[in-house]
Amino acid sequence: MAEQIENPRQSPRAPVRCDARVALREGGFWITPTRDYGPRGCQVLAPSALAPGARLFVELLNERVDGPVELAGRVAWTAREEPWRTGIAFDDGSLSAARTFFERLVAAYPGVDAYGRAPERVAAGAPLAPVVPPTEFEPRLSPDEAEVLLAIGAGATAGEVRERLGARWADGPIHALFSLLGRRYLVPGGPDEQAAAAWKALLGARK
Repeated sequence: MAEQIENPRQSPRAPVRCDARVALREGGFWITPTRDYGPRGCQVLAPSALAPGARLFVELLNERVDGPVELAGRVAWTAREEPWRTGIAFDDGSLSAARTFFERLVAAYPGVDAYGRAPERVAAGAPLAPVVPPTEFEPRLSPDEAEVLLAIGAGATAGEVRERLGARWADGPIHALFSLLGRRYLVPGGPDEQAAAAWKALLGARK
């Protein structure tokens, strides 16, 4: 059977900015915007590397949603180097409130739940290629998504992208790969030089 790369994210995430106040169980807190948010977890920037399993308490606010939501969770993963991107998995007792908040975000930002429509897995040898970026709006990309698009170029297999990004792969690019598939910025198929050139020009203009 061909090797499969599993999508590590088992629930949808929306690329919506929320203001997060994150407190450690041991004491201390920091304020940061979320990188994304879903009914089972979110991603934030931390001031330092956090140990997986560490307990956290999160208060989230969004300008289009009434009132804050208070959630408890644990560190699911932390990047191996700065910036200290950190994934938080919510506790079972917070899932009802987290899902309600997610539904309100989706209602306030129509279409953001498209991030959750990524496949559960992709064959390591499956050819992937970019599509031409939209012209009616400027797509918002995370640094990891931009890195994956540049690594794919005109086209590459998921396994090749994993090899090109090396040790960084599990820190964020694997999530970005499935996010790009969910957003249909990447599709199965042969190379597309025109799309690759368009993305390279767009990403280069942002530097």
